[in-house]
Amino acid sequence: MNFSVINNEQRRQIEQFVRQSTVPLFIITKTPKGAKKNIGCGSFFRVGGVLYVVSAKHLLEAASAATEVAVPSETFNGQLRLLPIGDVHAHPEHDVAVMPVTDPSLVEELLAGWQVLEPSNLGRDSGGERELFMLFGFPSELIEDGRDRYTTNPPALLLSRYRGKVDKPFNKSVDIVLGYAKEVRSREGPLPAPELPGVSGSPVWVGVNATNVPIWTPASQLRLVAVEIGWKPGTYIRAVRWAKVAEVFGSFDRGSQREIEAALEKHHR
Repeated sequence: MNFSVINNEQRRQIEQFVRQSTVPLFIITKTPKGAKKNIGCGSFFRVGGVLYVVSAKHLLEAASAATEVAVPSETFNGQLRLLPIGDVHAHPEHDVAVMPVTDPSLVEELLAGWQVLEPSNLGRDSGGERELFMLFGFPSELIEDGRDRYTTNPPALLLSRYRGKVDKPFNKSVDIVLGYAKEVRSREGPLPAPELPGVSGSPVWVGVNATNVPIWTPASQLRLVAVEIGWKPGTYIRAVRWAKVAEVFGSFDRGSQREIEAALEKHHR
């Protein structure tokens, strides 16, 4: 994404779109005050008429083992809503998984409060060195604790590919690795890089600079390409491409897998 070709208002809208599609996940502990713990992030994704949480496998498996899990009802300062634990469908080899949201009334509330993603948002990165990626998350250290709400305002991160050595296991066709140094770029300029516990599972976007669209929207300038699964302090962020999420859907819904794979191919950069 070349931010020199968009104005400040367009950039603000892009960052807001990315934020509104990144959902913090909480475990509610059994204490008198019902303390919550931010375990990571995910996104709401709708395909085949069903709403899913898409996240890292290690997060959804932890959530499924917890007594109570909650998500905010909306993007900004939302009240926490208990999330019924459904079947977690996980990739057998890679750290991605999906879980359906089964409560109809909760689905309706979440559709109204969040930017719910669909196959039309998907795409593939080109593999080029000059691509710019965007990631938003909810680092645990930046979340202000409260009884039934969350409050945080971390920056959207603009990241380039990491060119150094990556710890194994590493698969170039599966993993996207982004540089994460001691400072990160944001709309406000360089900022100290926050610690990232609580960010795993966040959607990873790549800019596409689409100029031939009839109406400019943030979604027209971005493609959802991966799920963040971990980070190495001061070095890099690792993410798994959405092709592996499509394989997860294929384990229980071949029709949704075909729809997702067709969208990935259509929007291949």
